[in-house]
Amino acid sequence: MEFYNQSWFWTGCFTLLASLGAILTKELISNRYQLKLERIKLYETDQFKAYNKLYEFLSTGYSYLSPSDLRLEYIHLLEGYFEEIKPLFLYYQPEIRRLLAKLENQYHGLIDPDCAPEKSLDKFMREDFLDTLNELSKILVRKTDELIHKM
Repeated sequence: MEFYNQSWFWTGCFTLLASLGAILTKELISNRYQLKLERIKLYETDQFKAYNKLYEFLSTGYSYLSPSDLRLEYIHLLEGYFEEIKPLFLYYQPEIRRLLAKLENQYHGLIDPDCAPEKSLDKFMREDFLDTLNELSKILVRKTDELIHKM
């Protein structure tokens, strides 16, 4: 039982420990990378869903241009916005958030008399509403193209 003094024993132990260490290190790095990759996949999936919801909102917004009762229609449109789009707000890039805030500010001006919007609703609908939707649409198409055709 004098194998502790044998050089083959220590060479084998060192080789075994080095191999185990290398395997564990490789697995640790691989697991971290895999976790990061899964997190990115989940984020991009959620982000794509958020952009899809925004597209639905824009499609609905284009149909709200009838002059019958602009105030009620705009309020109804933005109530859908608060339900569907606002919870996903952080997934959007700053340009989109700025434009959505413009629509939201107009809504708050209609609901709360203390929050006067920059323009009256009629003037906003004539001058800014369609331009805002078009600009949002352009950004949305560009961003979804980047997400889908990344490779």
